[in-house]
Amino acid sequence: MRLTRSLSFRARLILGSALLSGVVLLVFIVATAYMVFDNMTEEADQELRDQSAEILTSARALDSIPDTETASISAELAELRLIRLESPSGEVLRDYPWPTAFGDVKFTPQGWLKTEKAEGRLWRVISRNAGGWKLRLAIDLREVEDEVMKMVRRYLRALPVALILIALGAWWVGNRVVRPVRAIIATAEKITAEGLGERVEEVAGNDEIGRLTRVLNSMVARLESAFQQSRRFSSDASHELRTPLAVMQGKIESELQRSESGADHTLLVELLDQVQNLKSIVDSLLMFSRSDSGNLQIPDEAIDLSALVEDVCEDAAMLAEESGLQFKVAVARGVSGRGDGRLLKLAIFNLLQNAVKYNLPEGGQVHCELGADGTVKVLNTGPEISGEDTEKIFDRFYRIDPSRSSAQGSAGFGLGLSLARVIAQAHGGDLRLLRSHGGKTEFAISFG
Repeated sequence: MRLTRSLSFRARLILGSALLSGVVLLVFIVATAYMVFDNMTEEADQELRDQSAEILTSARALDSIPDTETASISAELAELRLIRLESPSGEVLRDYPWPTAFGDVKFTPQGWLKTEKAEGRLWRVISRNAGGWKLRLAIDLREVEDEVMKMVRRYLRALPVALILIALGAWWVGNRVVRPVRAIIATAEKITAEGLGERVEEVAGNDEIGRLTRVLNSMVARLESAFQQSRRFSSDASHELRTPLAVMQGKIESELQRSESGADHTLLVELLDQVQNLKSIVDSLLMFSRSDSGNLQIPDEAIDLSALVEDVCEDAAMLAEESGLQFKVAVARGVSGRGDGRLLKLAIFNLLQNAVKYNLPEGGQVHCELGADGTVKVLNTGPEISGEDTEKIFDRFYRIDPSRSSAQGSAGFGLGLSLARVIAQAHGGDLRLLRSHGGKTEFAISFG
């Protein structure tokens, strides 16, 4: 069962056709052998009737019978054996030793036929009477058996050739059947959230394949429309929200300048923090929308990655110091790259901020390392990431157990890692979780 599941549809079609055809051909061979044997036995029966009639006629005329008789079946000689001849007076004129007792037979004018085994061979025996004379005559069916077995052997020798021809035919038919399915698979593999414009080449006709292509194209069209509406909403909403948030931020900052202390000042500071958080979310959503629609343009600018990582680590070191964490940096010199420096800083800072946030409340560590290949590795102590969360942590707005964020006391919005991965992928790289065990978690981010 596991083997057939691992085979392709065409291979299963070929194998199934060959097996089914093999069974059918074997049944055909058996049925044909039975019919041929039956037909040749009928010929033998007719020969027995003719010979028995001739012997009885001769016996009635001469009151005797020759010791042996021979006759032909299907133009080939077959041995006739006179088993017993009994006169009307009860005198046995001929008696040949035979396994079957005399009382086990019936004598009829037309002849009673029976198949018996004697001397290791199969015989067809007729028991017949006429004018008081009783006769038992047998004919050897060895030639009949030989002919049938010869035919069966010929069929069996031809069976592998027939199965090969059937398999080739099944392969040809399967190839024609699977061809449109392969085209559907090839097109479906290209259909992604960024490539919903792809369509399956429709197959003419109203068969299952034709209907499948039309249904798939209709489904993809509906998905494309839904995705476009979602992207437009996300992009439009982000654009529309940026203006009122900027106005709110400006007014709050103005009020903060006029308010030096007191409850109002504290409230304004909290409001400004929330507005800045909202601006960060809106900017992230706008970047996600551009990335999903393929409109995230990355400038091809030369970047000194070594200097960039050092700048980001200086800002992250202040966060770590505020949380009582030990911060270590190891930056390879002379590492360069190409892309958008502002976005690269954002991606690395999000990763470092995440390392500070999800750390130990006391005595924790954060290590940032830039390798010569341009890969940035960030390691932090703290609670481990469970196996079920290793991929979900890169999903947008996904937040694992808030208790993990003991260092900063806030679980964030669940956008930092997903945004960092989008930026890395836009630069031809990726963000991966290398390990999370032994009280340490390590990420690696590359940019092409």
